[in-house]
Amino acid sequence: MTDLYYLSQADGVGEWRMKEAKDLSDLVQNRITYLQNPPDCSKARKLVCNINKGCGYGCQLHHVVYCFMIAYGTQRTLILESHNWRYAPGGWETVFLPVSNTCTDRSGATTGHWSGEAHDKDVQVVELPIVDSLHPRPPYLPLAIPEDLAPRLHRLHGDPSVWWVSQFVKYLVRPQAWLEKEIQQSTAKLGFKHPIIGVHVRRTDKVGTEAAFHPIEEYMLHVEEQFQHLARRVHVCRVAYEIMQMLHPDASSFFYSLDDIYYFGGQNAHNQIAIYPHQPRNSEDIPLEPGDVIGVAGNHWDGYSKGINRKLGRTGLYPSYKVKEKIETVKYPTYPEADKLLSSQKK
Repeated sequence: MTDLYYLSQADGVGEWRMKEAKDLSDLVQNRITYLQNPPDCSKARKLVCNINKGCGYGCQLHHVVYCFMIAYGTQRTLILESHNWRYAPGGWETVFLPVSNTCTDRSGATTGHWSGEAHDKDVQVVELPIVDSLHPRPPYLPLAIPEDLAPRLHRLHGDPSVWWVSQFVKYLVRPQAWLEKEIQQSTAKLGFKHPIIGVHVRRTDKVGTEAAFHPIEEYMLHVEEQFQHLARRVHVCRVAYEIMQMLHPDASSFFYSLDDIYYFGGQNAHNQIAIYPHQPRNSEDIPLEPGDVIGVAGNHWDGYSKGINRKLGRTGLYPSYKVKEKIETVKYPTYPEADKLLSSQKK
């Protein structure tokens, strides 16, 4: 594994990946900033999102990400309502930077609830429900990525869908100055020295519902292995995994999970494509032929995954290495003015 890491950095490829990752991120961050700061807020098309969904912090953050993706796809400025937020009663802006510097007022000539992109085109202010109640569902939901960025993302990143989610998380969780200072002081107090391996241990309300119990020793086996390989890899929860994508050109493989595969609550179907045939060896296996589409239910972390062969309608186990991810693309709108502005700034 160490040899493979050094091979991936050879002949200038490592430097290219660093530059390409930065260029792509700069492009998306600039587009979001352009969208979020319209010249005239009173005339801007807006999408209203209330963060107070009845779930934990990570789930609520993903709720805002889903709102943001639809705002980006429908070319609307996101208005985030966060008063009396359970994690910061003073609102989002008391912890993180505002999602807009120029447009925080939800007022408009017309207001309505989400009824579909085509039906809402003449409504200035649209209120979005939680993703569980979203109907009709637009194409911008995870795990789809923008069609215009797809060729570059496929070359750069091992999990383009996570990278796309991470760009909205990156914009959202920019800390206020006091929080940035507190983080720096805490890391100094803890004596953080690289490499650092983070371990997210599932306990309390998750065990027995979403996750199985794993003893600490089982987690530490992977920690020891990573230190032995001298690889900067981390075992993390979903939000930390998304944030990690901002720190490396491609951190898609920088983790081990004892629990579930990556998912985004409310996502569209997660599909894979068979690249090798498979003949069942027992009653639990399902057959595969190259090109078959498999709906993923989960990875058993023993070489096998579970899913449904959509052509045959059969559910069962199949070797994980015999499939590849089916990455969906969607036609997001382009932002030529934002791209032109970024180009002029680099010159």
